[in-house]
Amino acid sequence: DYSFLNISNKFFSDSLQVKFETFNKLKRLAEKKNLVIKAPSPGDTTHFSFNIDTRAKAGLNDVKVFVNDRIQPEQYYENNVLELLNYLSVKRDEIVPVLDVTIDGRYIQNGDFVGNKPQIIARIWDENQFVLKQDTIGIRMLLKSPCEGNCEFAPIYFSSEEMDWFPATVNTDFKIEFNPTLTLEGEYTLRIEVSDASGNEAVEPYEVLFNVNPNTLITFNEPYPNPFVSDVFFGFTVSGDQAPEAFSLKIIGLNGELIKSYSNEGQNMHVGYNQLYWEDLGNSNLNGGFFIYKLTVQIRGTPYVKNGKIIRIR
Repeated sequence: DYSFLNISNKFFSDSLQVKFETFNKLKRLAEKKNLVIKAPSPGDTTHFSFNIDTRAKAGLNDVKVFVNDRIQPEQYYENNVLELLNYLSVKRDEIVPVLDVTIDGRYIQNGDFVGNKPQIIARIWDENQFVLKQDTIGIRMLLKSPCEGNCEFAPIYFSSEEMDWFPATVNTDFKIEFNPTLTLEGEYTLRIEVSDASGNEAVEPYEVLFNVNPNTLITFNEPYPNPFVSDVFFGFTVSGDQAPEAFSLKIIGLNGELIKSYSNEGQNMHVGYNQLYWEDLGNSNLNGGFFIYKLTVQIRGTPYVKNGKIIRIR
């Protein structure tokens, strides 16, 4: 806040113009603003203030305020000027953004399968809530499609009908939605490079390799660990464009007794890698030994079955 005191016994004929200037010493750039204030009566004071956008002012800044720069007559103008050298020190935003990417609502590993119409969502999380990401400057999304020989990345433009983006707000992160139609069968590589509103780049670009196969196939993984002490994981990978609609897992003793049965109630499945977790065995009173498992996955009404043995160690 600033104050202008009329130390004379004269009245001004009109309101007063105030010139406000900041000079950034790092970039050697000046910013000027003007403001009109009420002219104080003799012996009175007028208070005023300026709002300063510090986003492009990292480092030391000089501030200069000049009231009535020789517009209205005064005996002296020198005492109308306030010059503050190195007055405003702005700390540069150096915290790098964090990029979060999901495909069809999940985090995928290299070599996983996705459908031919995946939904790719990228979010840029930034600790700086004062400088929000409002544009696509510093963001590049690239896709390498299946080809013979040395394949090259192709840029994905924000003008594409398959792309949409949403600026950051106080309550939401900057978000990109990419909904491609992948017509070629084979291996794709997605790469995303981002920077925040201050120009800080993410530590490293996001890059993931995934496969598209139009044919519905399912590959069952062996349970692990096996032998086990308390917990067992069952996994399977699905290709094609249809996620499984149902699964069931049954654990059976060697005497034919049903030990435990699971279904997909409350659990989403998808094209790509799926994992099931037998998590309550450690709380049971089962003895060690052999158990039979039967895993059934249903896709478009067709059941795919995997039977096998697991060994519990007591």
